[in-house]
Amino acid sequence: MLSLENWKRILLGIVGFFVIEDHVMATTDGLIDRNFMDTRWSDAVEFLKCALKTNLPYAEANMDYIFEVRNLIALFCQTMKSYGFGVSEIQNSLVDMKEMFSHALVGKSKQTIAEILANDNYTAITVETEEEYDAVFRRFPFDERDTDKSSTFPRRLPFSDLAPQLFQHLNDHVVQLLEFTHGMNLSRTDTDDIIRKSINSLLDESIQSNFAKLLGGRLQLLQLIQLSINLYYLENSGTTLQNQIAALIGASEEQIHSIKLTGFKVFQVSRYSAESKIPEKINERIDEFIGLAEYDWEASEAIGHASDYILDMISFLKTIFETFTNLPHKLNMKFSQMALEACRKACEHVAKELLHILLNPDVKVISSGALQQFELDLCQCETFANSAPIPDLREEELTSFFYTLRQLLDLVINKEWATYLADYGKDGNKYAKVTPKLAIALLEKTKESYKGKNNLFTFNFKNQKEKDEKKLTEAVLKELRGLTNGHA
Repeated sequence: MLSLENWKRILLGIVGFFVIEDHVMATTDGLIDRNFMDTRWSDAVEFLKCALKTNLPYAEANMDYIFEVRNLIALFCQTMKSYGFGVSEIQNSLVDMKEMFSHALVGKSKQTIAEILANDNYTAITVETEEEYDAVFRRFPFDERDTDKSSTFPRRLPFSDLAPQLFQHLNDHVVQLLEFTHGMNLSRTDTDDIIRKSINSLLDESIQSNFAKLLGGRLQLLQLIQLSINLYYLENSGTTLQNQIAALIGASEEQIHSIKLTGFKVFQVSRYSAESKIPEKINERIDEFIGLAEYDWEASEAIGHASDYILDMISFLKTIFETFTNLPHKLNMKFSQMALEACRKACEHVAKELLHILLNPDVKVISSGALQQFELDLCQCETFANSAPIPDLREEELTSFFYTLRQLLDLVINKEWATYLADYGKDGNKYAKVTPKLAIALLEKTKESYKGKNNLFTFNFKNQKEKDEKKLTEAVLKELRGLTNGHA
C-alpha cells in the first residue's frame, strides 16, 4: 500500500511534469503538440485510477488514510483543471471512494461507541447553571417538556451523559461524510443516499452490537433503569437529527422526508431488551436479601419486630419503585407498564421464596415462636403490597400474591382445622389457597416441636386435654392425607 508521502511524491511529480510541458508547449513552436499532451495525460489518468483501485482496498478500515488520499486527489484535480486538463474520470474515482470511506467510518465508530457506553456513569445529569443547561441542549436538543420546569439550579435532567455523547457522535458522523463528499459535485439525491445508508448502517451494526454486548454484561439495576431512559430519549431523537442533516445539506422542509433514518428503531429494540431485564434484576437482588434470612426455628417466642433482611428488602423495593414514580410525567407514562409488571413479579417472587423458606425440607422443626416471627415478616410484606408502590395497581393485586402464605399461617396458628375440613372444595372456602399437601408439610414440622416448652403445640401428656389435642392433630393429619390421596 502506498504511503501518504508516496502519494504526495507521485502527484507532485505528475503536476510538475504537465505544468512544465504545458509551459513548453505554450512558449515553443512545434516542440510539443496537443496530441502528445493528451496521450500523456490519458496515461497519467489511467495510472492514477489503477493506483487508487489497487491500493485503497488495503486501507479499507483506515478512515484517516482514505480521507487524506481523497484530499490529495481533490487538490490534484483542482490544480490540473486550472491548466485545462480533464479530471472527470479521476473525480469519478473519488465518488467510488465514498462507500469505502463510509464503511471505514462505521468501523471506527464501533470502538468509539463502545468507549462511550463503557465510560458512562449511568447517572442522570445535574446542571448547575443556565449555561451548563444550554451546553447540554446544544449537544442534544431533547424535548424540554420532559424536564423539570423550575427556574432554579441545580437542575436534574432525565438522561445521563451517554445520550448527548451518542447523539453528538451521530451528528459528527454526518459532518465527516459531508466533508468527504465536498467538491465531488454529487446530486442532492446522491448526498441524501450516502448519509442515510451510512447512518442506518452505523445504527444497525455498530450501535446495535454495542448495546447487545452491554445488555449481556453485568449492569446493576439502577444502571439498567438509567440506560432504558437514555434509550427512550435517543429513540425519539431521530427527527431532530434528520432536521440537523437537512440544515447541513441545505434541504428544504419538503426534501427532509428523503433523509429517512430507519435505523433509529435500534434504540427502541434495545430499550425493550433493557426493560425486559429489569424485573429479572430486581428478583436477583431479592434473592440476595432472602439469602440473608436466619430463623431460629425452635425459638420460644418472636423477637417482636420484622427480621432485618425483610426490612432491608422492603426498603430496597421502595427505593426502586420510587425511581419510576418520580420520573417526569411523560416518562412515567412510558415506563408505567414496565414498572407495574416489575412490581407484580417482585411481589410474586418474594411470596414464592418465603413459602420455600417455610417449607424447606431441611427444616424439620418449627416452633410457635418461629411461626409468629415468620408471621411478622409476612405482615411487613403485606404492608408494602398494600401501600400501592406503583400507581394504577388494582386493589389487593399485590397482596393476592401472599394469600397462600397468609392462609397457611392463619390456619396452622389458629388451628381452624374443623373449618378447613368442612369447607374444603366449597366456594368461598376461607382457606381456599391452602392445599392439603401444604397443610401437611407445615403441620408435620410443628408437630415435631411438641416436646419443647412454652410452645403453642406443647403436649406433655399430664392431663387428658393435652392427650386429646395430640389425638386431634393425628386425626387432622390422617384426614389431610386422605384428601391428598383422593379418599375424602
